[in-house]
Amino acid sequence: SGIDIKSDRTLNPRNTVLIHEAGHVFGNLCDEYSDAKAYSDSPNFSYSPDPEKVSWKRFLNHPNYSSRVGIYPKNGGYVPHNSEIYSTVMGGYSNKNFSSPSRFSIFEEILLHATMDEQREYTMDKETIWQMFLEYDVINNDLPF
Repeated sequence: SGIDIKSDRTLNPRNTVLIHEAGHVFGNLCDEYSDAKAYSDSPNFSYSPDPEKVSWKRFLNHPNYSSRVGIYPKNGGYVPHNSEIYSTVMGGYSNKNFSSPSRFSIFEEILLHATMDEQREYTMDKETIWQMFLEYDVINNDLPF
């Protein structure tokens, strides 16, 4: 039981729209396929190709993700996944699954807000959330992103 961020590949397009839009709300994700000039840096988009400046830098050298996550040019900026592989695997529905950094952002936001105290202070530190994500995300090891 719990939250399964790995989207079901059998969902119909109407349901994938809901999942896609939830990613914007819960993960602060941008539409990296649109005009990038409308967005600032986010968990799934950066204007900088510098590995030290992208928000997904911890994925770049991690053994579970380094072969799947990188810094790829897209719409005047950079994204953490190869868009051609992402679109091909998703069979035209590029919102059926989230990239690793996007999944982490959604996971982190949900846990941070779920563990707020009465004063609306976060009670869980980000390193603990990262370790929990690594344990959880093994279910997505078959994805190329």
